[in-house]
Amino acid sequence: MENSINQRIKELVKEFGISQKELASVLNIKQQNVTNWLSDKINQPIPEKYYLLMYEQFKGINLNWFLLGQGQKYADPLKNNNTIVKCQSCIKKDGVIEELKSQIEKQSVELKKLYIEIGKLEERLKSAKKK
Repeated sequence: MENSINQRIKELVKEFGISQKELASVLNIKQQNVTNWLSDKINQPIPEKYYLLMYEQFKGINLNWFLLGQGQKYADPLKNNNTIVKCQSCIKKDGVIEELKSQIEKQSVELKKLYIEIGKLEERLKSAKKK
């Protein structure tokens, strides 16, 4: 697969952290098809009808490089060289993580209030025992 579109897509899948399962889901095909396309041994050609859908997953990539292997990999190398582009699944997971952090922070505040209340009740209990 020397500089074939299969090889470039395999490289991008790895670079962008997109699983074969995620790519298959985007393309609405079986994961085995993606596996066959990206396998060095099988080297099954990728149908052209999937090129655009796959290209959309790799933000910032030069279309000419993607399709033909010509030119710079990134559409704007100076802008994209140090930019981390995340897959949709990662973005969703980041959202879930942020929501969980928010819930933990709220529960932490509630827990602090409960500890303060417990402290007050313990003081009242001690005062009541002294009487």
